[in-house]
Amino acid sequence: MRYLLDADYEKVVRAVEQYLRWKKVPHTVKTYEKPRMTKFRLGFAKSIVVASFRDKTYVKVPSGELVDVIAEFTTAATLGKHRDDVDFEIEHEIFRQKIEGAKKALLLICGLTLMATPVFISRGQLAYPFVLLAFTLVPIKQSFEGMEFYTFPFLYPYYVWRERRLKKRLQKM
Repeated sequence: MRYLLDADYEKVVRAVEQYLRWKKVPHTVKTYEKPRMTKFRLGFAKSIVVASFRDKTYVKVPSGELVDVIAEFTTAATLGKHRDDVDFEIEHEIFRQKIEGAKKALLLICGLTLMATPVFISRGQLAYPFVLLAFTLVPIKQSFEGMEFYTFPFLYPYYVWRERRLKKRLQKM
């Protein structure tokens, strides 16, 4: 489950860490700067994530766990299957940025491939255009409002499809 809390980020992180120490749960802690986030790894598959985005604190916990710790803080929203419109807007903007990044990379790669292919075919070097096409598999690092994420040019159709779905959901709300 995901929760939007009306609480300070540091207080929530301290409360979760204190609870895990009290219960003697083996865990590892990893902190990130952009976005401001702390991830508590509980074994192989489970993790607790406390994140701060746009001065709001989000907590993602495995279903049903840590409910008593989160109950200490005022919960502004529970973000389970039904997400709120702010969540959709953020995700929509991220996918819009990914579309722009992937589109620019694909245009550059296609342009270089189209210009280089006749030259290298006339010289008998067919591998060069294929090397350029392989660059579609290389991730592009992007940043948006302090968040850093990677965009893969070959996933451009997926990004467009996902952005359209999010746009429809936003219009329904």
